[in-house]
Amino acid sequence: MLEAGTIANGVAEAPAKAVEVYPNPLASGQPLTIVTERATRVRIFAGTGSQIIDEQVVGLVQLNLPVLTSGLYIVEMTEANGTRHTQQLIVQ
Repeated sequence: MLEAGTIANGVAEAPAKAVEVYPNPLASGQPLTIVTERATRVRIFAGTGSQIIDEQVVGLVQLNLPVLTSGLYIVEMTEANGTRHTQQLIVQ
């Protein structure tokens, strides 16, 4: 058995995602599902930089977001060990 990120037969395996966010794109008013393996701080920012949400999550969580206007948002996820992930979120 190989660990994520090791090379087998000349092909690099991608490491498993520590945090998953879906659906993306998201319909306004639809809950956002976040799956984490560890306690994670999730913050969502509008394109203007204003913070929309700031939640601590672990496991499978559905966040009920306020009604958002269509556009591009940034999801910033910070694990307890300080590892930070960012992802774009499209709201339709």
